[in-house]
Amino acid sequence: MLLFSFRGKIWLINFSGLSSTLFYCLYFSSGTGVSEKLLTIKPVQKYMNSKKTFITAIFVVALPMAALISCSSDNDEPNGGSAGEGLDNEVVLSMLKGDEDKATMLDCMYIGEDNNFQCTNEDREFALVPNAKKLGDITNIPKSGWAEKVAVRKGYGYVFYNFYSEFYRIYVEDEMRDTEGKLIGYNIRYQHPFYGKDIDIQLSKDEISFTSEGGIEKVKFLDNEPICFSCVSSAGWCSVTEASSFSKGFLKNAVDVYVSASDTLGLSTATITLTTGYGKKKEIKVTRGAAEPRMMLYDDYYGKNVTSMNFPVSVSGASKYVYVNSNIPLEDIDIENTASDWCEARLEKRGGYDSGPSLNYVLRITATANNTDAKRTGTITLKYRNGDTSVKLNVEQETPYVTVDNGYSENKPFTVGYSGNYYYINFHSNVDIIDLNVTNAESWLETGLYNDSYSSGGKIRLYFSSNSESNSDRKDKVVISNKKGTVLYSFKVVQKGYRL
Repeated sequence: MLLFSFRGKIWLINFSGLSSTLFYCLYFSSGTGVSEKLLTIKPVQKYMNSKKTFITAIFVVALPMAALISCSSDNDEPNGGSAGEGLDNEVVLSMLKGDEDKATMLDCMYIGEDNNFQCTNEDREFALVPNAKKLGDITNIPKSGWAEKVAVRKGYGYVFYNFYSEFYRIYVEDEMRDTEGKLIGYNIRYQHPFYGKDIDIQLSKDEISFTSEGGIEKVKFLDNEPICFSCVSSAGWCSVTEASSFSKGFLKNAVDVYVSASDTLGLSTATITLTTGYGKKKEIKVTRGAAEPRMMLYDDYYGKNVTSMNFPVSVSGASKYVYVNSNIPLEDIDIENTASDWCEARLEKRGGYDSGPSLNYVLRITATANNTDAKRTGTITLKYRNGDTSVKLNVEQETPYVTVDNGYSENKPFTVGYSGNYYYINFHSNVDIIDLNVTNAESWLETGLYNDSYSSGGKIRLYFSSNSESNSDRKDKVVISNKKGTVLYSFKVVQKGYRL
């Protein structure tokens, strides 16, 4: 234990928690009460190993009458109080000087052998606050006088910037000297975070507007000093960052507003909210002009947007789609379809992995099979109901057909001998093979279709049973039709009779 008198109080320090760098401090004031405080030895930082921490703690406490470790008194007003009174979040710290490996660290700040406040990292700066008699006298963030090093003096005030948009206010209370009178450090009081004066943000304007093309605009504050604040926008197309007109960029007194180009037909609005470190708020209203209506079809084949395109669909019928590039709301787009009796057109939003900012709609085309003997065509038109913007899709469906190699027909029959066997004839068609049927009348002939490649068409398989018991030729007709029964092709087959 250590018992001593300091600042009109009697202090009793219990060293029982030395291994963990924790102490209990009892002090007796001029009254009758006794107060107890839990202390953490402040020279201990995360950068220091346990051995160094222990040695530092022992040395500091052993200094006679230096009060190297003390207890903050009860907090008073944030910007007032006597030298012995505390502020909100106030910390008392004894800082040994030295190089960065030996000195007491606060954030990245330490006191060097040259008795200067300095940092282990760049872009950290200090400013001297003159005429400060206590920590509470440091009330604002200086506009000038910032440097990477500043001399440490007893009875001086300072403001420290740590690169993370954070400030400390610091007051140097006492010098620390060893038993031989050598200067070894300083006792300081500090507060973090420090926000400067608790003032309202005075805006030069609280409303700004942009054309549909967007842009950038700076909004300066009328306050003639730095302000600690945060800023946020309510819309993704409008972003905001803190800005400065002072010589140091970290001294904020403005915002930069960035607005992207509009793809929206109506006016866009957003709200920027500024909040000081003390919770005071101000808002800036942002408006952006409307974009012109846009609607295009995306041609996959050529990889470009067009206002009109031809769109073939399968003879067998199928569902296909076309991407639509448009900023017009879906409910404001009308569909006119002259092919509605065989081709359905439906416009819908893209979803899932297909979603994107430009190709935001899908025009789905569903056509029935062409069971006629003629080509079918039509036009699907998308129109903006509130303007003249439109696009056209020309749908077409070819006449179904089937052809066979060698052009077998009624007049050019496919002829085989009397013996039973399999025969194959290549055919070609614009109708899917699954939508085709092959038939014949006679039981001695079996017919079928199969596809042995990825090309259109396939093979006709013919199986003739033996005609060896007859000397007469026999005939049949092979017919290929679609599922509706429409005949697409037919030809005659002849099997010779057995002859000696």
